[in-house]
Amino acid sequence: MKTLLQISILVLAVAFLSSCDGNDGDPGPAGQEGSQGAKGDKGDKGDKGDQGEAGEPATTKSGFISGTLTGTRRDKTPFQETFKYEYLSDNDGFNTNDLLNVSRSSEDLGRYGYMYLQLAFTEKNNPALPIFTNYFSFNLSKELSPSQLFAFNASFDGINTQEPTTVQYPLSIANNNDYQIDYHRAFKITQNGITYYGALTDDDSFVFYTLDNKVVHYSNTGVTTGNYKKYPLVNVTDAAGNEVDAGAFAGTNFYYKLTGQGSYIEDENGANLSGLETWDFSETISNYHYNATEGIVTFNYSIDIPGPLNSSGRFATLTGSAEVKVYDEILSRTTGGN
Repeated sequence: MKTLLQISILVLAVAFLSSCDGNDGDPGPAGQEGSQGAKGDKGDKGDKGDQGEAGEPATTKSGFISGTLTGTRRDKTPFQETFKYEYLSDNDGFNTNDLLNVSRSSEDLGRYGYMYLQLAFTEKNNPALPIFTNYFSFNLSKELSPSQLFAFNASFDGINTQEPTTVQYPLSIANNNDYQIDYHRAFKITQNGITYYGALTDDDSFVFYTLDNKVVHYSNTGVTTGNYKKYPLVNVTDAAGNEVDAGAFAGTNFYYKLTGQGSYIEDENGANLSGLETWDFSETISNYHYNATEGIVTFNYSIDIPGPLNSSGRFATLTGSAEVKVYDEILSRTTGGN
């Protein structure tokens, strides 16, 4: 009996092993997706990346030029604005032993303000000798409201302010109070050392601009009268070209001097309204001191700016002080040098 049982088990084992040698069956259907496993541990911090390329240099806050601007706006509103420009966008220093460049701007690279001065003097270490401004440029802007921006700019170049400039106004400063000609926008004609202010159009007519943005047109067909050519008034227009009331200009004529000096505007009663005026800039650079060890220049300034040289068209003044870092020399390395 025991022997028969052993034989039966052996036969079944052989049959089972034989069935394993057959072809595999078709794969069964895919099982359901298992649930998401737990979140793994945070990986190690990656290596530090390569250093990026150098960006554009930022403006540098260094010293200051500060002051007060006083004047009258085009709409006859008096103003007084203070400023302090502290940002340097270029290297200031001595060009030569008698010229010094200094400049400072607002933080936004001068969009809302800057001041540039080129001081000229006999000896940079001798404040007792006269110092004047060889070149000057100034800008100040201020938002008055979301829809209004106050903007003022002025400049002059190569003017020794110790020697006032004589100017022939076709309307004197006193008479211009009624007419408000904007000499800042006028074309300058110089004859025999005298400067005339007017503008000559493409059709050879004369025009003048006013501080309230009107344009005064005189005819391009003049009548010669002795040493003058007389041009009658045509009209007055606004900035858009629309004709408006001529106001004080009604009945006026422009007399252009053919030779020599003396062009003028004549009122309706035949009176000559011109005036020979003198621009006295009354500029002063005071308390100048140069510390060569620290490279620091300090000074006070006061500059009178005639109307034709600033955007308000009216007399303005700048007063203030400066304390700036300057370079006695600016050296550059040459190729292959040390």
